[in-house]
Amino acid sequence: MKLKNVLFLLAALAATSCGTARYYGGASAGSIGAMAAFRPCSYISYIDRSGKQQYDDSLSTVSAQLVAMASEDAALPVSEWLPLDEAGREEVFSFMDALAGASPKLVGVMPVPSVLDSLLEKAGYRYGLILFADGMVRDTRNLVREAVKEAAIGVALAVLTGTVVVSVPDRCVSALRAVILDAEQNRIVYDHALVREDEDPLDLQDTRRLVRKVMKDFVGRGLP
Repeated sequence: MKLKNVLFLLAALAATSCGTARYYGGASAGSIGAMAAFRPCSYISYIDRSGKQQYDDSLSTVSAQLVAMASEDAALPVSEWLPLDEAGREEVFSFMDALAGASPKLVGVMPVPSVLDSLLEKAGYRYGLILFADGMVRDTRNLVREAVKEAAIGVALAVLTGTVVVSVPDRCVSALRAVILDAEQNRIVYDHALVREDEDPLDLQDTRRLVRKVMKDFVGRGLP
């Protein structure tokens, strides 16, 4: 799979004050009936001891499994989970890349990707849910090194300005995007993405919180 060396959601949302993006196309759990969900996909990068950051396939697999577990724990209104082959996964990644940073107006006119549309049609569903996780984890030794570096910079600035400002590097960052497709009308009817600093994409409890938050407005009730 060809992957850009970027974090799709993090790159798009980290600069915003609230780390969130929303688009509502009039869909809710009570209005659309049966809905399928594609097996979650994930893009997790790892920052090693030297500070090099790159995509990690094993961590991404674990993250995707945790999103699936958290979704089942939350009792999402999903009638069937549809597996994705390599072509389907490629299309999900390309679609997330296209959505990253897109305005709500643009999201509202984006068509349903053809492979995903075919999978929904074959399974007999009009609506399909995509859950895409994104995140970063940092090697502990690199975290210590970066923290020491930032502290030294803070002390130097304090000597010059009299003000102490120390930036603490993130140990990890976790993001999740939920997108609901309407295959019949060929459009997106729901899109909610969140980024949370110092929440671990490899922690089930943190993943559960993100799943509840990105799906709450669609479900319209508290999730377990």
